[in-house]
Amino acid sequence: MNGIVIGFMIVVTTLFALYAQGVRRAILPDRYQVPAGLGIGAFALLGMLMILSPGLKRGLPIPALLVNVIAMALCTAYCIVMAQRQSRVEEVASAGKVSALVTTAFRLPPLDALIVPTSTHLRTFGGPAALLLVAGGKGLEAEVKKSAPVNLDKVIATGPGALKVRKLWHVALHAPAGTMEAAKLRKGLQAALLAARKDDAKTVGLAFGALRGVPEAEAAAIYLQAAKKYEDDFEKITLVLLEGRGEAAFKASLAPTEPTPSL
Repeated sequence: MNGIVIGFMIVVTTLFALYAQGVRRAILPDRYQVPAGLGIGAFALLGMLMILSPGLKRGLPIPALLVNVIAMALCTAYCIVMAQRQSRVEEVASAGKVSALVTTAFRLPPLDALIVPTSTHLRTFGGPAALLLVAGGKGLEAEVKKSAPVNLDKVIATGPGALKVRKLWHVALHAPAGTMEAAKLRKGLQAALLAARKDDAKTVGLAFGALRGVPEAEAAAIYLQAAKKYEDDFEKITLVLLEGRGEAAFKASLAPTEPTPSL
């Protein structure tokens, strides 16, 4: 029996993991997200009841059944809520032409240019560059391999791969194993905005995430300073808060907006 239970839980866990990835990567349409999660939960509950049915016939206490039912219901609710949070797309603050958008790398808004702080190899172990490289798929991977490595402080454009933007502007701010400096981040973002302006970009995004070496609040202030400095040069500047990073910091500096439905 224990072997059956363990095998069944592995199957259920795998289904919920696939469900979460389907939601996060925008593979599963929004209208099917909750029904699909409930369907997996119903399958899990039904399977658990079938596994327990021999025990019920032998007089298994009802509380033992209820514990499993409640646990499966809570697991289903948790997985649905967490998947929804991972797929969240919401403009959380704005001021003038500058806005802060919480999103994932798989659900970017249409932009002419997206500026990405990264390393001289155009890839990092975390932060916005890593998230975008995964979402960009093989196409972006090929672009990065073709262009890297680059010199420190270099601003270089590549195609977007599978990302829904016209062009990526990578800013090489540290060595692959190094950390970022606040002064280099400030200078690099401004240089990339200038490059995007010269490229005739109308809408530009600044990818924000965990930046090793620069505290989140300080990084947010640097991003805002760069966006405000070049605000008049673009139709719209979007601070792209990947995975919700920096939301509180940007809300404190920009006017909070009314919640909008996820895209």
